[in-house]
Amino acid sequence: MNTLNRHQADSLQQKPLAGVGLRHGHYQDVLLSSAPDDNAGNALVSPDFIEVHSENFFADGSPAQTFLQQVATHYPVSLHGTAMGIGSAAGIHLDYLQQLKILVDAINPLMISDHACFCWSAEGSGWRHAGDLLPVPMDSVSLDIMVNNIQEVQQFLGRRLLIENIVAYVPQNADAMQETDFLQEMAYRSGCGLLIDLNNVLVNASNFSPSAGSGHKDSTLLTPSSLTQAMHWVSQLDAALVGEIHLAGCTQPEPGALIIDDHAQPVSAESWALYEYAIAHLGPLATLIERDNNLPSWPELLSEASHARNLLNKVQESRHVA
Repeated sequence: MNTLNRHQADSLQQKPLAGVGLRHGHYQDVLLSSAPDDNAGNALVSPDFIEVHSENFFADGSPAQTFLQQVATHYPVSLHGTAMGIGSAAGIHLDYLQQLKILVDAINPLMISDHACFCWSAEGSGWRHAGDLLPVPMDSVSLDIMVNNIQEVQQFLGRRLLIENIVAYVPQNADAMQETDFLQEMAYRSGCGLLIDLNNVLVNASNFSPSAGSGHKDSTLLTPSSLTQAMHWVSQLDAALVGEIHLAGCTQPEPGALIIDDHAQPVSAESWALYEYAIAHLGPLATLIERDNNLPSWPELLSEASHARNLLNKVQESRHVA
């Protein structure tokens, strides 16, 4: 199996991990980077782990999967899905699960994650995929569906899942559960962990703030008010459930327009502030810098991961002193 040996993987998990999302534009860069070292200096010369979108590597024996196996000889790899649809009432498509299982067995990933959303529907004997991360109603019916689907997937893979909070562009019904209550009940009942995307928390806090759409010049832009709401959201989390944090940036819209989670900008100052608050509350968790559009240079991406790692180290050191 082309993976880091168990001793290397175990040692990596004893220190704070700062990784980057790997996209096609950086395939050559990741192989040219140094293998993970102790990164004792301020500069991160290589990421502690790599995260990829699972579905891009499903073709068994393909050049893409061979490339990922090569990457896995140098770095721990995390698999992040975008098409599982764990909240789908139709269930999880068996073909999808089988392809994911093949990839998991080939890569032996550090973590496996997907989103708290639905995307599959069954029509007669056929299945349709929405091609997007659609929000589920946060009620007891959706909760039962998600718990059952997560348990099925975890049993099929023989691995624990991390489930990520998503951005939604329409508000929940007034009688819906609070998002943190919904996600944590899902995790308690299914045995999964949580992946907390802090940019998603900020975007939702901004888009659904009382001033959103009011015509105020700052409506729906990331503001101190949305940061305060996001910090309150994070404060509701049980640290024992959280296994990973995602950091990303987004394009600021025109006043009065919704913020779109496009992963096209560096991590914002508000996200960094929320991150410092989050790791002080949750602990020095594995952290990923996510960038999908308007890709920066590889050194620029690593610079953001380096900043995350410095913050993680400070939290870890303060806990050792305490």
